[in-house]
This record gives sequence, structure tokens and C-alpha cells, in this order.
Amino acid sequence: MLGVGIIGCGTITRLRHAPEYARNADCRLIALADAVPGRAAQLAALYGAQACEDYHELLERSDIDAVSVCTANQTHAVLACEAMKAGKHVLCEKPVALTDDDAAMLCAVSQETGRLLVPAFNQRLFPASRRAREILQSGRMGRIISFTSTFRHAGPETWSVDSGKGCWFFKKSAGSGVLSDLAVHKLDLMNLLLGEPITELAAELSTLDKRDESGAPIEVCDNAVLLCRTKSGVQGVIIASWSDYGAEENGATLYCEKGRLLVNPSPDEDIVIEMRNGEREVQRLGGVPTNDAQKPSGVIDAFVAAALGKAASAATAEDGLNNVRAMNAALRAPVVYRRI
Repeated sequence: MLGVGIIGCGTITRLRHAPEYARNADCRLIALADAVPGRAAQLAALYGAQACEDYHELLERSDIDAVSVCTANQTHAVLACEAMKAGKHVLCEKPVALTDDDAAMLCAVSQETGRLLVPAFNQRLFPASRRAREILQSGRMGRIISFTSTFRHAGPETWSVDSGKGCWFFKKSAGSGVLSDLAVHKLDLMNLLLGEPITELAAELSTLDKRDESGAPIEVCDNAVLLCRTKSGVQGVIIASWSDYGAEENGATLYCEKGRLLVNPSPDEDIVIEMRNGEREVQRLGGVPTNDAQKPSGVIDAFVAAALGKAASAATAEDGLNNVRAMNAALRAPVVYRRI
């Protein structure tokens, strides 16, 4: 039985981490901590857990073996580091850090302490993602030539515990906006599906729509377009947006020698295979989680199994480091436009 604590009691904890730990028979949710007075106590009461006024109190508990870090992005590296040094395995919301150096430091601490650092890359655990990887690895589609991948919704202010125009996601101190919120998910997923990492990229990061409390554009980008290339020459585009006020989009298309593979193209289709010879196959696997339609992420179950030594980790500290490096490369690689 794995003893678990959670640091940060915002929306991601309320909708995913806490209920998914509670449903897992191999762990017990023991304590929660949050910097906002009363927030941890309110959630702890729902799960028969204890509330800690200070996260250090949680880390000092000997009955807690593993910790979820579910706080604002700029605190991830410090909290994950302290937790591992306190002997806890760590499941950390993405990105695990904001700088390459901090992400590398976390990898080193994980190795030194022998504690897991698992980035919460839930998209690699979606049923459609797993099936897509199986199909691509089988050779059925042939060589991957190019790809597109999209993640769009109406923005974090519509669901974050800090809702409205003062949402912490909109602050530069918390990262790079939609790039560190949504695009990082697709960078990780495409690395996994392509079977090789993206090694080169250029980016257009724009603030097109979101405004802060004063009516001024927010400090970070609300739209991102990444042009990507792998070492073997696969090319692709990743688009992330906080200004999609229709249905959430969260899918990918891989264009291959023998046809194309669509991953989560619609709410009713998880996998669509379209071959060059005209054959078409649709697979329905339960759908993709969205902000409006939450489903078990699989992240907590995979983390608990890895922390108990029952399975390999679904994602590693090195995956988190590679993801942070890609995120920061995008910040340093603006697209150059030529006037027509």
C-alpha cells in the first residue's frame, strides 16, 4: 500500500489526482497541502485525508511514500526536488521545470536519491495514443513522412481554480502561456509516436486574444505554432491555442507511406486508418478526456504501479528534461516572415 500526499489543491487535483488516487486500491491518500488557507482542508474532508498548512509538514511524514506536485509551474522544480530528497517518489504536473538547468537538476536528484520523477504526460496514456503507437510500430503504415498535431480550447481561465482574467497561467512568472500548458503535451506525444525525438524547431508565439484584468494583452502567448523536424527528416506542425471557443480539439494526423493515421480526430472516433488503396477503418476506444468531459487519465494508476515496483514508469525524468528543452528552444526560435 502506497502512502500518498498531494501538494496543491487546484482543479487538476480536484478532478484527477485526488479522485484517481482514491479509486486505486494499491494506495491511500493520506494528506494534502495548499498555500491558500482552507483549500486543502476542504478537499481533504472529501477523502478522509489530513490537511497540512505547510507542505514541509507533508514531506516530513514517514507514512507518505509518494507525492503529486500540482502547483503553479514556477514552483514545480523546487517542490519536486525537496520531495525526492525527503525520500518520496514524485508525480509532477508538466512542465517539471521552467529552465533547462532546473530540469537537468531534477534528473540528477532522481538518480542520486533513487526516487522516481514522473512527468504527468497523460496524453501518452490515452487509449488512442497507445493504439496509434502499436499501429505505427507494427509497420502497417510504413515510414512516417510528416505530421500535424493540434490542442485547442477556450483557455485555462474557464476551468482553473483561479478563474477569470487574473488566472496564474497568464503570468510570465508561471512560464510561457499556451506553450508550457498545451504545446508541451503535443511535443511529448509526438516524440513518442514518431519513435524519435524532435531535434529542430521554429516557433511563432503570439498573444492574439487574451486580456488581463486591466484590459491589456496577457504577459504570455495564447497561441503557438511550432514547425518541427526530426533527425531522420520527418517534418510536422504542432498548433496550440487558448482561443478556440468551440469544441475542444486534441488530435494528431500522421502521414505515412501507406496511408494516414488519425488520432482522436473527433469525439466519436479515436483511431481512423485510411490506406492508399482506399480501405478505411475506424476504432472507438472510449474517447479522449476534455475539460468538459473528464475521464480517468491513467497517469495516477501508472505512477502508483511504478512507485510500488510493479511496472516501468510511463514517463521518466529524462522525458521531462527533453520536454523542457524543447519548450525553451521554441522560445529561442522565432519564425522569420518575408513580406510578399
